[in-house]
Amino acid sequence: MGSPDNVEALPLIYILRGDDDLAGRKFISDTQKSLGDAASVEMNTTYLDGASYNEEDLRSAAYCIPFLSIKRLVILSNPLSRLPERNTQERFLKLLDQIPGTSLIILIIKDTWRYKKNKSGEWEIDWQILKPNHWLVKWYLAAGSRVKMLDVRQPSLKEMPGWIQKTALDGGGRFEPAAAETLADMAGMDTTLAYHEIEKLLTYVDRKRPVAVGDVKKLTASGMQSNVFDLVDAVSERDAGTAVKHMEILLEQGDPSSLFYMVVRQFRLLLQAREILDEGGQVSNIQQELNQPAFVANKLLRQANRFSLKEIEEIYHKLILLDEDMKTSRISPVLGINLLVAEICAN
Repeated sequence: MGSPDNVEALPLIYILRGDDDLAGRKFISDTQKSLGDAASVEMNTTYLDGASYNEEDLRSAAYCIPFLSIKRLVILSNPLSRLPERNTQERFLKLLDQIPGTSLIILIIKDTWRYKKNKSGEWEIDWQILKPNHWLVKWYLAAGSRVKMLDVRQPSLKEMPGWIQKTALDGGGRFEPAAAETLADMAGMDTTLAYHEIEKLLTYVDRKRPVAVGDVKKLTASGMQSNVFDLVDAVSERDAGTAVKHMEILLEQGDPSSLFYMVVRQFRLLLQAREILDEGGQVSNIQQELNQPAFVANKLLRQANRFSLKEIEEIYHKLILLDEDMKTSRISPVLGINLLVAEICAN
């Protein structure tokens, strides 16, 4: 997914719907590159979080005239967080309708999906939040070319080996089909973790030969998963000492970034498992909806029962913020994870 070459053809508003953080970040990065040099674009970019921003923040950012850049870029994550009532939704849409042509707004909406059969008996994507009858979707459909919705969907488990092979080709390397399947078994549908491992493996083979199954087994974090469960167990028990010991073991098995993305993946799964349980689901629902083996589903059930939904949401949000800090070199993965674990265990 790339940004248009003709900047003048850009819609005024993009809605990114989905659960693939990697694809979302790539789209934003490509869009920024299309707007000019990195320094000028960054100076004209405003990041807002729907959980903490107010209407005036968005208005001020959108109406600010760009300086040495074609567009003013405003990236709003979680825009639905504080729009539960009809009157607040209407004010939000009215503001979007008045966005000036000098600005470009990107709304990032985390949404999960599943396959379901339509009336014709064909399988189709069923989004869990932005369904056809959602107020924002209805507005988008009536808005015309000034608004565009893009789906940033994580591949299914079946699609993941193909995604790995294509990503490797885009990165100047190759994966043997069996190696792609092995990595997919480890990463599940987590494209961020898979991408990190792909880059590591392509560097290992120097992009001179295809990555083989042996390379994946030797270098990837597949052996880390069970120990990540142990780490999360210690965190759920607020046992900082044991958690630190498990982190030390994990760091011996792989690099800090791999550990971080394994922890992010684990809490994403726990968040989904907790939501399933709160809706009255059982371990069989966790296994089916999260596409996990039975033994993993049972572990997720056990761990999810140790947290409330609010606790997992807060931890996951902190991991997302930590990810941003790591990408901008404000903090190292090791220090960031240690501080987060200490904070959770202290509460």
